[in-house]
Amino acid sequence: WHDVREASVDGPYSYMMATNTDISRQPTVVSDAGLNDKKYIDFGVWGGNGKWLAWMNSAGVSTTLSLRSVFIVFGSHNGNNAGGGITLIQSSGSTIHFTPKDTNLWYPSDNVIATLGINYLDRIMSDGRNLQIFDKAYHLIECATLLSGSANTFARERSLPQYYGGSRICEAILFTTELTSSERLQVQDYLWHKWFERSGESSLGTFDLSNDAALDIVTGDDDLQLTVSGGGTVSKSGSGTVALMNSGSGSFDGTVRLLAGNLLTAGEPLLFDLDEGGQTLFAQDIRVNRSSASAGTVVKTGSGELAVASVDSSVTKISVTDGSLRLAPPRVASSVTLTNGVVNEHSLEAFDPGGTASWINYTPLTGPWTATVNGWRFDRTAYTESGNFLVGVAFDYNRSGRIMEIDSAPDGHTVLYINLGLVETDFTVPAPGLYRLSFQAAAWASYPNLPVEVQLDGVAIRTIITLTGAFVRHDILLPFLASGSHTIGFEGVSTVDIRAGFIDDIRVSPESSVLASINNPSFEEPVEMFESAVVTSEPTGAGWIFAGLAAIGHIQSLNPVERKMPQTVPEGIGTAMIPITGSISQDITFPTSGVYRLSFAYAARAGLINHSFNVMFDDKLVRPFKTIDTAFHRVELDLPPVDTGAVLELKFVGTGVADQASLIDDIRIERIKEDTSLPDLLNGGFELETNNWDCTLYAGAYPNGNAWAETVPYGSYFGYTAITHSFAQSVTFTQSGNYALRFLTKTRDAYTLTSYHDFEVTLNGEVVGYICNMDDALRSYELPLPSVDAGVPYELKFKGLQSCASDTLSIYDEIAIVPLQSPSKMSVDGLFPKTMALEVASGAELVLDFDGVIQLDEVRYDGHLVDGTISAATYPEFVSGSGSIYSAASGTLIMVK
Repeated sequence: WHDVREASVDGPYSYMMATNTDISRQPTVVSDAGLNDKKYIDFGVWGGNGKWLAWMNSAGVSTTLSLRSVFIVFGSHNGNNAGGGITLIQSSGSTIHFTPKDTNLWYPSDNVIATLGINYLDRIMSDGRNLQIFDKAYHLIECATLLSGSANTFARERSLPQYYGGSRICEAILFTTELTSSERLQVQDYLWHKWFERSGESSLGTFDLSNDAALDIVTGDDDLQLTVSGGGTVSKSGSGTVALMNSGSGSFDGTVRLLAGNLLTAGEPLLFDLDEGGQTLFAQDIRVNRSSASAGTVVKTGSGELAVASVDSSVTKISVTDGSLRLAPPRVASSVTLTNGVVNEHSLEAFDPGGTASWINYTPLTGPWTATVNGWRFDRTAYTESGNFLVGVAFDYNRSGRIMEIDSAPDGHTVLYINLGLVETDFTVPAPGLYRLSFQAAAWASYPNLPVEVQLDGVAIRTIITLTGAFVRHDILLPFLASGSHTIGFEGVSTVDIRAGFIDDIRVSPESSVLASINNPSFEEPVEMFESAVVTSEPTGAGWIFAGLAAIGHIQSLNPVERKMPQTVPEGIGTAMIPITGSISQDITFPTSGVYRLSFAYAARAGLINHSFNVMFDDKLVRPFKTIDTAFHRVELDLPPVDTGAVLELKFVGTGVADQASLIDDIRIERIKEDTSLPDLLNGGFELETNNWDCTLYAGAYPNGNAWAETVPYGSYFGYTAITHSFAQSVTFTQSGNYALRFLTKTRDAYTLTSYHDFEVTLNGEVVGYICNMDDALRSYELPLPSVDAGVPYELKFKGLQSCASDTLSIYDEIAIVPLQSPSKMSVDGLFPKTMALEVASGAELVLDFDGVIQLDEVRYDGHLVDGTISAATYPEFVSGSGSIYSAASGTLIMVK
């Protein structure tokens, strides 16, 4: 049937088989057309007709495994009552680790091994204490236990026949060792694609493209979804549909090439490159569909807008039959990122002798006690009485007596070896500013818990402890650095000489922002607590105020006796742990006025998911959170504007119940902009509910605890427009000029991709933006407003369009008006061929979204030739925007008398 893998590090796997000598209880092998004729083991209906299998080794001896990771593809219930339990695996011994209850996959009280483990159902993390199956479909269950759990049978609960059967098991992969995240995903991917994939996966994730990058998507007949940011070009081919999403204004400044099939676009309209003729592009609502047209011709149909960034010279004609065509070159490419600092021999590979050594000791007890090799200085003068092998380099080659796992060095094969003593080298930074030091550190597995002092220019800036043989990445924000040369050092400072650690992949990268100083932002202090308990409640001297059993915890090695903390964390080795209603808080001093962004990483503590907590700033709610995943997620929150020197409290406070806890790590507060918000718009955060807003029937403001179970993005209230309803406000500007409108928006969390909501924003009836919310991601937009005059009232309106057939809505927050910072546009030279003809039907529109003039061979509107300068001033009936087209007259009439 299927092999069960036992733990094995270097040697071959050993195999087991599952069998049953009781013929009447032996399951059958069944082929299922619904699984593309793949086979499963049928254990019969749960109860009197149930069947089961015992686990045997090759000699036929019953074998019990101590399991840490379980993967099972199964068909649920097999004739049992809906909502009832099934027995997947269990132990016939006194401790029942994997037996279910009638209504749960894992038994919620006796079976703490599985229920409090890290459980996934169909690749979605689920609370093991309430993991229920309500259908008879096939599913994938995963369980990473917190402790080892025993099992030796399939489909047998206890020894009573009435508790046999109930399962249809397709495939099981069991591990007696704990898996890393990447290993777990590999197993999950293998099983999911083998048993469940039909027409391809729908979500491709997020792609961040640099300005010259290209992403080619070939769909075949599949429907796909992805999020893009950055610049570059996205090309889509194949007959399927791609849902292409971004994160708001400026998140994706690149272009799209639709070579075949259909696109769904969320957010602001995307810019298209027209690389060839012979295509009809239908643009309406969120859809852009491509079909064929006459050679050399592009036909734009549909009532929506098609935004075009460039046209290939092979296109001889563009015909706009409906809606609008926008000619809009993309924004200028972002400036080059700041240059990294240069660390001498950051990966230590200059020391590599080619696989002939396990380590090299540069300061032997017999001396000399200092050495300089390849620009690194090794110094043991403070530890002259200790033994050999204090500081040097080590290698990860495959040879007997190695001190590292084979090929375990993060960068190359060489690492710094530190026991007692100092190793240091120089690095240079090209410009003055803030920089971040990153490196990876691990323990010699036989000698963990080495304190390593990290030094900058001879001054200690952080102490870490090497807890595990697995390499952990550390990031340390450095003090402000002058340009030029500096020194980075690592010193082993243990009181004993029987510990050792490794350092590798040492880099210095720039930080471009002004930062507000946070004490112990990644919870690495006090370092001495990491040498004992995994979690220390309400510690002192950590830079934070801990209350309600809030704690600092540190990472654990890959296979501990009991899993309480994760294997890795975003920064360093420590995190804050917030249980139930516990809290951590700190007063933050802001160096200068402006708007700052708070960012941090958060996750659920293993076995304690679904914890909720609030982020508070100056005793006001910024955002509530719920941790439903043990994987860390990073979030960014804009804080209210602050004044220079302001001292305000930052607080994370739990709002959960028993058996729930969250982890917080790597907290940063960086200045992102000046406070440019204007007082002309009132109650943009809806904290005064609908004050200042005129709302139609299904529009208004809702708080936390609303009927939709939606969390407020900022503060305590959000605005909403349902279906085609709207809210509006009369805005009178104190100064004439050009402004932009900023806001945040999303749909409800409960919506699927097909249940989108779109809306338009108008100023005095003139449309300034069209937005489509196609998923529940919170997006930020900035829409330029038409030029306004002081003292004149203007109506600002958000109105739902309800292009989707279902009853949907959009949520809004943090609406503000700011001075317009005009984005730089690329030159229009060469983007639109001079030989091209443009034909616009009556009622259709042309938007010239650029500065300057382009030249075209011919322009027609409503079948009539128009020539000369074509702009919003000369042809307002079909042209808008700041640019203009020049089309020379087709001929000259000369009359001679």
